[in-house]
Amino acid sequence: MASRNQERLDGVAGEIAAQGGEALAVSTDISGIQRRRGVEGTVMVKRPTERGAPLHFAGRELELALFQNFLESADPRAGILLVTGMPGVGKSQLLHRFEANSRAAGLAVLSLNTADLAIGDSQLFMQIAHAMGMDDAGARIADKAPKQSGRRWSLKALVGTSYGETTEHVREERTLNAMMTMLSREGPPRLLVAIDELQNIDEDGATRLRVLHEGEHGCPVQVIGAGLQHTLDVLRQHGISRTAAPIELGPLARPETYEAFVEGYSAGTGAKLADEVAERMAERSQNFPQHITGYLQGAVAAFEKHGDVVGDAIEEAVAHGDRIRRQYYDHRLDAVGGIPQALPLIELFEHRAEMSRTGIEAALNDKGIDGAEMVSAAIRHGLLTQRRGILSIGIPSFRSYLQDESKTYRKVLRREGHQ
Repeated sequence: MASRNQERLDGVAGEIAAQGGEALAVSTDISGIQRRRGVEGTVMVKRPTERGAPLHFAGRELELALFQNFLESADPRAGILLVTGMPGVGKSQLLHRFEANSRAAGLAVLSLNTADLAIGDSQLFMQIAHAMGMDDAGARIADKAPKQSGRRWSLKALVGTSYGETTEHVREERTLNAMMTMLSREGPPRLLVAIDELQNIDEDGATRLRVLHEGEHGCPVQVIGAGLQHTLDVLRQHGISRTAAPIELGPLARPETYEAFVEGYSAGTGAKLADEVAERMAERSQNFPQHITGYLQGAVAAFEKHGDVVGDAIEEAVAHGDRIRRQYYDHRLDAVGGIPQALPLIELFEHRAEMSRTGIEAALNDKGIDGAEMVSAAIRHGLLTQRRGILSIGIPSFRSYLQDESKTYRKVLRREGHQ
């Protein structure tokens, strides 16, 4: 029996892996993994790696106020509150702060990413019931909920035979909406569902997301999410249009950046960061959360090595932040094919700070390049920042980096006789 159950669970784990999840071998040791119990059995699935919380959360007062208004509406039909922005701008950190504020207000909170939406209705429902503190009711409902027809497959296709009659089998599945409707009769508490990386959602995930946020099941569920700049377009492609006004994140204000360095350094070391060092690092970071983290890590590492951040230790901390910043820029550029692919786009911004999307696409089309495709890729991979329909290279040091890379590339071309 144990062997048969193991084979069965291994099969489910394999199905999860095929759908994009990361499944572990099932065992009795559940340290570091989450138990997901559904009517199909119990599968141990590794939780997605969560991005570390900052040493100190600074700024975002307007965004926190918008979230508080959304939360106080307590209306599941208000739609999804979506946080968007380029990679590294602090979307996940803000989402975690929303979750923490919700827990402090007494709400149940369920943290997901898009892979969690793809694991199946029963498994997702059991996570919801667990977050609400209703495991027993959830298990009872999942066992009794009506089923609907699911996938079809043929015995012939499965065994590869070419003779005899083909028998079609229908796998019946319990629907998330039916189970949520039954749960609503049990008096569930309010639940906030927070979903990260929404730009990666697929059709199955979008179907479950619609069930959660449209509120027809009667459970008091509100949904918030975070994703890259094109996430709203992805949701609309999947027929999800009921969203609150998206929160488009940009860099912090300078006083907030300074606070992040001073308070973050204090939290990480128990010491005080000299004002001139905090100001220098704030300048180098250009108020961008990912860069703030890199320079702050450098300052803490320098303190651990030298006992203070003065003299050569300052230069070590700055060099660490510069290295992390450069790696971030390299990754953004490589994601769109490097300078050879991005050069025509970068050249458009040599003498202007921002352009409309229509203007950029037209200029690229005139060069024989598919402007719509290139602009979409640049937004998707964080080469361009999109705010209220206007596109720019959102970080001054990133713009300088791209211009330097372009100049170097053009020099090589001229030396080789290509220009």
